Amino acid sequence: MGREAKYMPAASGKPFWSFSEQFPGNPDIQLYNLEHSARSLPRLAYFAGLHKIYQLKMRDAKDSLYAKVHITFDGSVHKTFRGPMRKDRYANEVRVLKFLEKKGCDFVPQLLNVDEDALKIVTSNVGTIVNRMSDDKRDKLFAELESYGVQHDDAEIRNITYNPHMGRFCVIDFEFATILEPGYPPSPRITSHPNLDTFHDAD
Repeated sequence: MGREAKYMPAASGKPFWSFSEQFPGNPDIQLYNLEHSARSLPRLAYFAGLHKIYQLKMRDAKDSLYAKVHITFDGSVHKTFRGPMRKDRYANEVRVLKFLEKKGCDFVPQLLNVDEDALKIVTSNVGTIVNRMSDDKRDKLFAELESYGVQHDDAEIRNITYNPHMGRFCVIDFEFATILEPGYPPSPRITSHPNLDTFHDAD
């Protein structure tokens, strides 16, 4: 049983450091959570034996053909849309997150800021991507989302996180989701892969 120290953005928007005991069969158990301000980080880094960790500005969480996502030092998630139908996917995710906020759905990211020109959104952090989950639990989670009037349309484990502060699983990435109430536009659909040579210029 080994101990490790790692940075985990807090759902509250504040950074914290998590000292984890790694148990066979459940590597995600967090035993000690300490919240620190940026001024405390050098001292904490020394304590953990990670002398340069306070120099960290942000870390990439995703860098794919469809989006670049990074988590900043304050714990917020910055997602920039790119690739095919990027404008439609950006608009759809903004629309769906605003809809879910009005419905009081608390297990999805909160929209903090939008930049239509840059096709970028900033949201709260709802935890860490899970590595495994039973099909039954996954289906129940997405069914719970539908009770708020949204069908995810990409109901895969890669779009599920676990938030230790809430003590529950959450859902992310709503660019292809469908609002089930009448009066809303359909979600974007991508029917073929783009030409990779011209990918970033495609709409």
